[in-house]
Amino acid sequence: MPTPVPILVQLAAGSFAKRTADGRLDYASPVPLPFAYGEVEGSLAPDGMPLDVVILGVWPAAGARIALPIWDGVDFQDDGCDDPKLIAAPSPPSPLQRAGLIGFFAALAAAKSARAILRGRPGRAQVRGWLGAESCAALLSQAPRADG
Repeated sequence: MPTPVPILVQLAAGSFAKRTADGRLDYASPVPLPFAYGEVEGSLAPDGMPLDVVILGVWPAAGARIALPIWDGVDFQDDGCDDPKLIAAPSPPSPLQRAGLIGFFAALAAAKSARAILRGRPGRAQVRGWLGAESCAALLSQAPRADG
């Protein structure tokens, strides 16, 4: 079983809007978020932000700090930059959960790409598949810490 990692919950399941660290609206959805969403505390991802985490199997409130193992990740690219979405849960995600995640992030990529086109920006978003447990472990071990 993977070692639990510290996660700061940014969005509770059912949220409609994601905000930036300074409070500006980053993204508004017409449908509620089907899972909680957060970041690996103290990490730094390739996009310069903390590593993103999808939280399955538990329903923490926004602002909560929890620790869960990372089982896999969605290989996501946003605005031309790697933006992996790690998957944290008390147990490995089921095939149905995995299919739902790929579908969710494919729809998000299409919406973000359409937004970029409307704004005249060249960057697009896309889902490239699964990262795999080994790649997730490497991201966690090699990611520079935002706090040091």
